[in-house]
Amino acid sequence: MNRFNSLLKPFQIWEQWKDSKGFFPTPYEQIGMSEEVQEEFTDYEHALAELEEELGIVEEDIFELENQRDKLYREIRELKEEHERFKRDKLNRWVTSVKMFNEKE
Repeated sequence: MNRFNSLLKPFQIWEQWKDSKGFFPTPYEQIGMSEEVQEEFTDYEHALAELEEELGIVEEDIFELENQRDKLYREIRELKEEHERFKRDKLNRWVTSVKMFNEKE
């Protein structure tokens, strides 16, 4: 029974508060915060919510930038491959023209 009473203690304290004040306590009042501290804490909570929202926006921007970076890396790789093919083709044409020139002589 003692364990059951210890579980009920917080609810009993809450009921006593309600009976003495005429209303249920806010979470701030439950832990004994003054109104000034409550207002400051609320301001901090709002600021934190705004920062979390901005963080979400920044994370989205980072995701988009990473996608753009990956796309640019693919384009660069494709351009390098195309450049290598161009150099090989140019070299092959040069070798072919030299062979043709040598065959004529």
